[in-house]
Amino acid sequence: MSIVSMIFGMFCIYMAKYRDLNDLGYSSIHVNAFTLMRIMLIYGALQLALGSTFFLTCSVTSIAIRRGQKWGARIIVGLFGTFFYLCLVVVTIIAGIIGFYQVMQMYSQVDYVDVSLESYIDQTFYRCAIVVFSFHIWFSVSKCCCCR
Repeated sequence: MSIVSMIFGMFCIYMAKYRDLNDLGYSSIHVNAFTLMRIMLIYGALQLALGSTFFLTCSVTSIAIRRGQKWGARIIVGLFGTFFYLCLVVVTIIAGIIGFYQVMQMYSQVDYVDVSLESYIDQTFYRCAIVVFSFHIWFSVSKCCCCR
């Protein structure tokens, strides 16, 4: 599950940052597009940090336990990593819910045709945001229900 969330995090960063918004016709008047870009960038960075923290915490803790250390520094670092991971989970869930709310709020205001309007957003960019944040809601619920 962490690998999938890291892939979605990289996809969000790609969609928000590495697609050149100036080539798509955006300028400073397109507030909705830049708001969506910022939200996707923050959410993608949080997902990458979440996946990386999960893998590092699991590897440090499992190495320490395999070597037979009872209260070594690696186990303590693993516990702090787990606490940091849980804090990141809460922040990521909040950022995903805010992103989902922003995308749904823009739904009736989005214009795909007229670049001169303030509400113009590229259709691919907007649909990718809908998919990412809908996946986030589904993924958060499935993590809570399936991973008890």
